[in-house]
Amino acid sequence: MVQDAYDMGITSELGGMPGGSSYSNTYFEEESEPNWFQTAQEAQNYAKANPGIIITRSPDGNGYIIKN
Repeated sequence: MVQDAYDMGITSELGGMPGGSSYSNTYFEEESEPNWFQTAQEAQNYAKANPGIIITRSPDGNGYIIKN
């Protein structure tokens, strides 16, 4: 099966086979900063740990968001 993949031109250099792809997958990486908090306590803790951040109620009334 591996030889069939090589015969079709699918190689690890192209990111088609496991182990050794030189390309990174940044599409599914998690955001480093959350943009929604379920509870006021979560939002408050985040704001305390990140001075200058303003938290406000989500416009749909469900949770809290960072004000842009």
